[in-house]
Amino acid sequence: MTDLRRRAAFDIGSAATKLMIADIAGSTVVKELFAREIPVAFAIDWRQSSDGNLSDAIQDKGLSVLRSLIAECEAHGVPQAARCAIATEVFRQAGNGADYLEKVLKEVSLPVQVLSQQQEAEIGYSTAVALADVPDSVICWDSGGASFQITMRDGDGLQAYMGGLGTGVVTSILVQDVQGQSLSSKPTPNPVSSGEAEKLVAQLKSRLDEGPKWLKGSKVTAIGGPNSMFCIAFEALGKRHFNSTEICTVLNSLIGQSDEQLSTQAFCQGDLREAPGYILPKIALLLSVMEHCEIAEVHFCSAIGSCAGLLISARSRMISVLARQLERLRVRLVVNFMHGNVTKPLRGIEWYRIVDRKEDDSIRFSLGWDREPRSVTTMSQHAVFYSWFLLMTWVLKDHIPAFAQQWQTVQEPYLELGPAMWVAMRALQPWSKRERK
Repeated sequence: MTDLRRRAAFDIGSAATKLMIADIAGSTVVKELFAREIPVAFAIDWRQSSDGNLSDAIQDKGLSVLRSLIAECEAHGVPQAARCAIATEVFRQAGNGADYLEKVLKEVSLPVQVLSQQQEAEIGYSTAVALADVPDSVICWDSGGASFQITMRDGDGLQAYMGGLGTGVVTSILVQDVQGQSLSSKPTPNPVSSGEAEKLVAQLKSRLDEGPKWLKGSKVTAIGGPNSMFCIAFEALGKRHFNSTEICTVLNSLIGQSDEQLSTQAFCQGDLREAPGYILPKIALLLSVMEHCEIAEVHFCSAIGSCAGLLISARSRMISVLARQLERLRVRLVVNFMHGNVTKPLRGIEWYRIVDRKEDDSIRFSLGWDREPRSVTTMSQHAVFYSWFLLMTWVLKDHIPAFAQQWQTVQEPYLELGPAMWVAMRALQPWSKRERK
């Protein structure tokens, strides 16, 4: 298979960091070579903090986990340009979330794109499509440490039902709001009484938006790894299909159980499993959403986060995300070719200020560039250069041997990035009245 490519996808979630390495042909995962999910409790750490930041300890743990996973990329021969990474809810919420991802870029050379909840839903849907038996009719449910997304296809687009509830958030609600304690003084909610469990479910339902009509009576495909609430339900019931009545039975079986008692159960056995204190909050969230939205049945499909969807949708994601971000930023440039010096057209480009530095940084993370004082200039220069370079190389590759060889070199790392920049540049418009940097 001539177009077979080896790629790696990192999903840096609010509760765990995931990696999948696979051989890809087009939009198909031909062979999965490596898959692992390692718990890193970013969301819990953030909820415990007094200043809304991630602690140094959790940042160090996250970096250590990433170093071990990047070593797997090296061992499997995945080139740096073939590695993509996303980060989710907690890195949008934490005050130093962007700083941590910049540290990831500098220390382990891994550019990370922070996804919006809508983008999380899109990647999660792609994962379900890659795994489901009937892709055209799939409804995907993805739930993490700080949020969840339920998605279905609607014509050419997607409809999504989303909520800011995940393992870390629900555990915090149980300990702080229901039990009246703090996570720092009581790291586990166990044992949980029947009254506390009922109050938790009621609180969760009150925080959910009204369920959409397309979810009522639906059968949903839930994706997740060994620590997901769906996998816990599967291991507790011994089957992958379950309804809300069966989940209610699982929840009742957890009431009054200590950490020591729960640690002997199947859903706490094995390597890299999360602490028993998260078990009841996860099942409570599963039950709350199923009952609130009147979901008829959930089918659990094992997945390493959204890695499978990220692997097969990297091209469309990069094009749409970059073009949308640049348009939202309202980046503007004016091209003035210098008279008598057409051989150096880039010297005639004038750059203009954009106000939102955080948005600028998020684009730079997605492209893998270090932040620097003239970040806007560098970003725009790279966008113009790579778009121009790819276009001219493609035009000349059939006529000049050196360009043909160069095309073979650049198409692997830049073929997907180049069109994204080209689309983005088409959206740029002059903004000549702004002050220059």
